[in-house]
Amino acid sequence: MLNYCRIDLTHFGGVDGLQLTRHPKPALAAGQVLLNIHYSGLNPIDAKTRAGLGWAAQQNADKLPWVPGYDAAGQITAVGEGVDEAWLGKPVCGMLGFPLQGGCYSSMRSTDLNELLEVPKGVHLAQAAALPLAGLTAHQAVFEHGQAQSGERVVILGASGGVGHIAVQLAVAAGCEVIAVASARRKPLLQRLGAAQIYDYNSNWLADVSACADLLLDFAGGDFGKAALASVKSKGRVVTLPTVTADSVKQAACEADLDATGMLVHQDVDALQHLLQLVAAQKLTIEVESCYPAGSVADAHQHLEQGHVCGKLVLNWCQ
Repeated sequence: MLNYCRIDLTHFGGVDGLQLTRHPKPALAAGQVLLNIHYSGLNPIDAKTRAGLGWAAQQNADKLPWVPGYDAAGQITAVGEGVDEAWLGKPVCGMLGFPLQGGCYSSMRSTDLNELLEVPKGVHLAQAAALPLAGLTAHQAVFEHGQAQSGERVVILGASGGVGHIAVQLAVAAGCEVIAVASARRKPLLQRLGAAQIYDYNSNWLADVSACADLLLDFAGGDFGKAALASVKSKGRVVTLPTVTADSVKQAACEADLDATGMLVHQDVDALQHLLQLVAAQKLTIEVESCYPAGSVADAHQHLEQGHVCGKLVLNWCQ
């Protein structure tokens, strides 16, 4: 019986490769649950992979059609062998199938229960779908790779984006002085999130912050990321996120006598649980700029590729 929808990536390239299709209900193995997805989170890696760029695209080139997406939130509607039926009906979310399996651009998905977390009361499922990949990336950039400490000065590029706006809040909560670099129209948001200084990325902001930062969190990459190295103190630290330009940014950082690392997010259910609790306690804001019907995924990807999303975009499977 054809009873769920998903978005298949049928070929690499433009948004015409994203096709809404119907499929039989997924089967469940022992230890798995069936997730009725209400919202799917969108991330820049989705658009990059759709275009045929990056490791996930390379590894899935001979496996098309492939279902993109790593973030999902919804309700458990069936349980496999060995799973307590008390989970039925619970609201849950998670980062699923990263980086090769994907599968969250779908109205249903089977997954291991241990990849999911219950969504606390007070957290909307759209926020829960927007959080996992971006939240874990921000957490790992600030603490695991960046080793941010109270009293340090932290420059954040792309500060109003999906990862950036979460990283700003985490760094502020850790006692850091945050210098946020973003579009000028995002200043009110970044002020609310606690940034101490806010600069328009189109301005000559480096003239004010040259060699002042202990840590640079580069969520922009490319030439902009390399130019921003001038904001970091000698022997300072750099974390660069965009994998396509990570090597060039790290090389430039090395030449400037800076300690630089690239990063790829990894699963960490304990950290994600902590982030969900912060959202529930209204100590962490998750900005959802737009919520698209699943059938408008092409429009969502075009928005995503423009590179000026404030916070996150999500797909709604309930519309």
